[in-house]
Amino acid sequence: MDIGLLDSSPQGVNFMPSSPLPTGVRPWPENLNEEFMDHFISKRNLMLLTPLKRSDYRYYLNNREAKSEHPDRAQRRREATNKWYTLKRFELQDNQVHYFNFSIFS
Repeated sequence: MDIGLLDSSPQGVNFMPSSPLPTGVRPWPENLNEEFMDHFISKRNLMLLTPLKRSDYRYYLNNREAKSEHPDRAQRRREATNKWYTLKRFELQDNQVHYFNFSIFS
């Protein structure tokens, strides 16, 4: 019984994955992580949230009436600005932070 053939399988299921291409084409480049980090550093994509920023945004979206209790006035102002920006530009769907299109005229 050859498990690679559909006819020889007891229930018609192919148990073996298909073989890689004979030309040796790799689906991902070797330096994919380095390319991503170079893109991230050079483009400064503002829509890519860091884990800390994502958790802050999720907190602001879940607790819209919360106020900062930080003792430093500048830090409280920064948090208030971040909260305002979050509430205007992001929404929470299934506990995931999503950016939505924003227009001044809407």
